[in-house]
Amino acid sequence: MAVTTAAEQQAVACESLQDIINIAATAEAFAVTALGGALDNAAKGLLALNAEQQQTLRAARAEEKAHYDFLIGAGAKPSTLTFTIPDPKIVTDVPTFLKTLVTLEEAFIAAYIAAAQEFAILGQAKYAQVALQIGAVEAEHRAGVRFYAIQAGALTGTPNDVAFEKALFASVGEAAAALQKLGFIGGSGPAIVYPGPGTIDPTNVIERTPGGPVVACAAPAPSASPSPSATPKPSASPSPVPTATPMPSTPTPMPMPGLPNTGGGGGSSGQGTIATLGALGLGAAAAGALALRRNRQSAATGNNDER
Repeated sequence: MAVTTAAEQQAVACESLQDIINIAATAEAFAVTALGGALDNAAKGLLALNAEQQQTLRAARAEEKAHYDFLIGAGAKPSTLTFTIPDPKIVTDVPTFLKTLVTLEEAFIAAYIAAAQEFAILGQAKYAQVALQIGAVEAEHRAGVRFYAIQAGALTGTPNDVAFEKALFASVGEAAAALQKLGFIGGSGPAIVYPGPGTIDPTNVIERTPGGPVVACAAPAPSASPSPSATPKPSASPSPVPTATPMPSTPTPMPMPGLPNTGGGGGSSGQGTIATLGALGLGAAAAGALALRRNRQSAATGNNDER
């Protein structure tokens, strides 16, 4: 069943390719910076993350940096590289940090869902592919952070708890507005500048640039429906020509019940075989009677001639 959204009912112009990648680069810069701040606090003992959690976050930070580098290479220009932390507990209290990170990852996923749709509408297949690739990684981050949040008692349920990621935005610009509303862009909290403290470590990260084939196909041309005037009129059907009725073929001899079939056909019952033989016998008797009558007539004619 097709689902029609309010955005589809009131179609508006898509954001430009430049606007989309600018917003995406801003979000990626924020992610790199915020994770840098969290890891720095963890190293100082101000955020109680264990070694495994820190390793996971270091990989996530390097992945966000790879996303940022791709977008910058494509010509993106972030709207800002200075961000704010609306609540100090986000980088000091583990449950608060993990729950906030889940919320942010869901916003990033939704932003790339919107970006992929807009890229498709704009005919930018390559960018649509990259948006899906980045969005998939953000979904991995979400599941990983949820795992740690459930372990910490901050959340309940299972880490991978959705069959379809949430599509929260009808445009990428809405994602940027959400970051501003949450106080991470232009907020009143402490400022932190990209890329944040500490070194970005990509040691355990592979596939650092987008790759793979781009699907190359063309949509089929729509078939033109014939106009009513062009509809051909049905032609008069010719009268059927009677065909000669085929003469009945000579019945195929059928085997006797209990005897092997020699290739002349098979009977399904003894009665059918007897009936067939009976018909053949009657035909033979009739032929014999006719021959006898002809012989008698010939004999009578010969006697008359002698007289």
